[in-house]
Order: sequence, then structure tokens, then C-alpha cells
Amino acid sequence: MNQNLALVQEGSLHTDFESVLTAVNWCTPSLIGVNMCVSASAAGGIVVLNLVFNTPFGSYAKSFNVNTNTCFTWTIPVSISPSAQICVSNLNTSGPNISFTLGVNLCITIPIIGRKCVNFSNNFNIPGFQQPMLRGGNVSSEDLSTLFLLLAHEAGAGAEGKQCNCH
Repeated sequence: MNQNLALVQEGSLHTDFESVLTAVNWCTPSLIGVNMCVSASAAGGIVVLNLVFNTPFGSYAKSFNVNTNTCFTWTIPVSISPSAQICVSNLNTSGPNISFTLGVNLCITIPIIGRKCVNFSNNFNIPGFQQPMLRGGNVSSEDLSTLFLLLAHEAGAGAEGKQCNCH
């Protein structure tokens, strides 16, 4: 869900844009001490993949934005040359939920043996916002803006001990 927010602060009005993201997490099994964890969230039809490559030499993190079926490779520059080919397929952004299949081809270089790879896949289903009031079906953006203004005013008055002298 996306929402325009308004905030009254020190006598001025600030507007902002907020995205509510629901994240789904998944980790591959380990391949000789190397695995990958994926956190997937979505906003506005764009899937955000936060990847963490865990190796015996440390963890490496990277984020990718995806809006179509695609494949890409991520390689970590350490001695065992861990890499992963990540493929997003069956991406469906219609409806309240966003779903896709994530394929991970995890590879490492093992001394004497050579390059070894293992394939993993997971089906992601990122739920949409489930609270009908916040979907905008029953509440207009003007009502929400007014509510945020009132809450900001009340929080400011309470924090500074001010009394509202409204007419």
C-alpha cells in the first residue's frame, strides 16, 4: 500500500510518501558453508529482492529491483569464488498479491575438485495489505490526511505541554 502523508511540524506542513512493504524470507540450504538468504517485498508492482550471501569469509548483501521475469549473476570476489545465478520467473503482479518463482543456482570453487553448483527454487507469494480500511475503499485520502494532521498536532501539543486554544 502506498500513502501520501502530511505532517505539521513547528508551524509548517510537510508531505511525504510512504510505502508499506510486506516481506517474505527464505534461505537456501548450505553448500559447504555457503548459502543465500532472500527477503522479498513489493511496492507498486516492483519486487525488491534483498540478498545476503553467507560464506565462511563473511556475509555480503545486495538489493535488486525486479519488475519482469529476468536472470542475473552475482559473484563474490573471495578465494572460493562463490556465485549465484538468480532467476525470477512466473512474475504475477495482478491482484492483491504478488507472486513469482525464484531460482538460485549456487556455485563455489572447491580446490582440487573444481566448480560445483546446486540449484534451489522457491515460490514467493507476497500478500497485499489485508486491512480493508487501509486499502482506501472506505476512507478517502483527504480523511487520512486530516487524521494524520490531527494526530501530529495532538502529539506535538502533548509533548510540549501546549493546550489547544481552538475556536
